[in-house]
Amino acid sequence: MKELRSLRKTSGITQCGLARTTGIDRTRIWLIETDHVEPRPEEVQAIRQALENAMRERLGTIQKALASAGSPVGA
Repeated sequence: MKELRSLRKTSGITQCGLARTTGIDRTRIWLIETDHVEPRPEEVQAIRQALENAMRERLGTIQKALASAGSPVGA
């Protein structure tokens, strides 16, 4: 599940943050990210939910920043 590291970083969440959010030990998250262990189905679900929530938050932050910047000149 090496793509997990990329997805986690894109979502702006650290291994510690993902561990806190999911209840999965940070070391186990590292083991999953480095393909040392296969995640259990409930871990996949918890990770998916945590990453989706983090991405939603990030998108909301971007949208707010764009809205506060106003319309581009000449639009």
